[in-house]
Amino acid sequence: GLLKSAAEGRSSLSRVLVLAPDRTPPGGWPALRSQFAIDATAEQFFEDLSCDGGGLICIDGLDRFRDDGQLKTVVDVISAALGIPGVTVLFTARPGWQEHAAFAVGEELMASLETQRRLYVEGLDDAEAADLSASAPALAPLLKPDHPAKALARNPFILQRLLSTTLKTDQVFSEAELAWNWWTSGAHVVGGAAGDTQARRRVLLSAAQGLLDGQALVNVATQDATAVATLIADGVLVQIATDRVKFVHDLFADWAIACALSEYPQRINTLPLDALPPFWLSRGFELACRRLAEGNDEDPWSALIKDLERRNAKSGWIALALLALVRSEHARTLLARHADLLLEGKGERAASLIRRVIASHGQPAESVLKTALPPGVAIPKGLILPAGPQWPELIVWCLGQINRLPPAALVAAISLFEGWLTLAAFGEKSISPLLLERLADVLVAEIEEQDRPLPKPGEAPAQWWENTGHPQAVAAQAARDGGVTGNDDPYVVYLHDVPPKNKYAVGREALETARLQLALYAQTSPSAAARYLSAIAASEQPSRRMLQLLEFPGKLPSAAPAEFCAAFLNAVKRDEDDDASRGDRRYRTPSMLQGLFVLGRCGIALFADLLAADRNSALDLIRSLLALDQGPINSDDGFVLTLAGQDRRISPVFSYGWSRGNAPSTIVAMALKALEFSAHNRIEASGRLDDVVGEILGDGPVSGALLLVIVDLVLSHSSMDGPLLAELVASTELLTLDATRAQ
Repeated sequence: GLLKSAAEGRSSLSRVLVLAPDRTPPGGWPALRSQFAIDATAEQFFEDLSCDGGGLICIDGLDRFRDDGQLKTVVDVISAALGIPGVTVLFTARPGWQEHAAFAVGEELMASLETQRRLYVEGLDDAEAADLSASAPALAPLLKPDHPAKALARNPFILQRLLSTTLKTDQVFSEAELAWNWWTSGAHVVGGAAGDTQARRRVLLSAAQGLLDGQALVNVATQDATAVATLIADGVLVQIATDRVKFVHDLFADWAIACALSEYPQRINTLPLDALPPFWLSRGFELACRRLAEGNDEDPWSALIKDLERRNAKSGWIALALLALVRSEHARTLLARHADLLLEGKGERAASLIRRVIASHGQPAESVLKTALPPGVAIPKGLILPAGPQWPELIVWCLGQINRLPPAALVAAISLFEGWLTLAAFGEKSISPLLLERLADVLVAEIEEQDRPLPKPGEAPAQWWENTGHPQAVAAQAARDGGVTGNDDPYVVYLHDVPPKNKYAVGREALETARLQLALYAQTSPSAAARYLSAIAASEQPSRRMLQLLEFPGKLPSAAPAEFCAAFLNAVKRDEDDDASRGDRRYRTPSMLQGLFVLGRCGIALFADLLAADRNSALDLIRSLLALDQGPINSDDGFVLTLAGQDRRISPVFSYGWSRGNAPSTIVAMALKALEFSAHNRIEASGRLDDVVGEILGDGPVSGALLLVIVDLVLSHSSMDGPLLAELVASTELLTLDATRAQ
């Protein structure tokens, strides 16, 4: 492999020290020094190496050391070598090992290793696959870009095994199936007698049992010599000492462990279930769980989950068993098959699976996006991005089961959606719109739940249902009126029922996450944004909900401007109605939304976004807000002004200075400023002053507040001989009114 090539290439230039699980003495540096008769400390030894052409330390499989004594030796060597210039440490480990490394080598040493350079050996890409197909035509069918088992076929080591498998390689198959085929065929013996295959299987089982017993090298002295010899010749086993062998590749070790455990699941009971699963054993155990789940009978996997829970196994074991569903190449089928078990009770199994996928198959956004975003753009800490095909498979399952997800699972699913929706910012539009629709469902259901009136004292649930128009109660009442009596009367049955529950009941934190995600990516699904805003507009407490929304409106004003305007106006109107219902007051109580504008947390940007997205709806909103603050208008108030060739009544005139900070409501002042800002931009872009003024004028009487906006637009953009300017200065009433601005 690569490590061997690096060691051989460097050996002619410097000293090379190779450590592996089967050739490292336990006991730390003193044991290694004794074995090689080194009369020096580790630091002195490596300093001597650096002065003699440098040194290379190769560690084969740092993640596969099982003996604590051997691991101590490795840690001592790495710790001493990292601080010596001229000494290079090169080691191999599987992806994901970092999560367990802190327990194995210590946090301080792991922090030092994290800063070093890494090389990830990935599968073949399309260009490499095409080159290999051209040079080896026999591989071409397996390397096609649309091969159903592309993920497996692009692994060079697995590709070699596919050439000798008896599976139908033109169909979708899983790694667990490939491993089982390898196991049952005696490590893919081709053309051998059944007796030879059986003898080879016994050797594989013996080697797998030795691994489970914690042996680095397995004694095969009692096994069939011919079977052992052929397995060595076929590159499955390697002999380190007489009758002492190990698997040539980690993949074979994983497959052997998986098949031994799944063939006889009782062997799982011999594992250290009361401790965290060792990293070297994790993948083999998880593959065993995959095979149990992929079988035609769903009972073995379900029984394993329940047995692990009954034995109070460490959560890591149960997590691996759950992750087996989404890591399988048949993930969609397995998730559907075992949905009932995952959603059983409070849905804790489904919630645990979702959280594990986020943790195990996620990547920190800080490391992924730091080079993709412009300087100065902050990335939220803790934000996780998807990594791997497990996310879409699990998301699709959650979408299909959304109406069945218990609260715990739904909360976890919302976190899963949050991670995926980050991709919507980069153009992902296949799944993201569906997620936003479901988040809108959650938010709308919460609004409807809060608006549902509580039963009155002494009121039966059926009466409550009937009073609120619930269809079940209506049907029951119709049945009763039709003459149904006695035990068959459905109305009697409903008397013992309880009011309907919110099927999307989640906590406040999950609701805030759903609201934030919908606001952030509303333009990806305008229909979801519109449904949510329409629910706010129709709710019993629109001002309270709009107050929450205005803390971060995001893209909602741009995605569904008409619905946003309706919700905003209803919120202000409801506050006006509540204030009027409290009786005559000397002073008017402002809307609940006023505070955000007074404190500067909302400003003209909100109304500017609405005007940019839908001018007609935004202008209607601004006129309605003006009407609420101006009150009833007397048709005889104000004066007549000829503007744009038509006589227009200006009424009321007392609102003339509102766009300059004299408005009774900060909301109205900000809306008028946004209107003028937007109009300036449009005129500068198109040069059509007449069209912009005509839109602001609208039909009917013109508010003094809107007239001041028009006056300032004309003064800024009209020529000295412009007709609009001439009409304005010709009005003595307007000149008198405008003089008050200087006072």
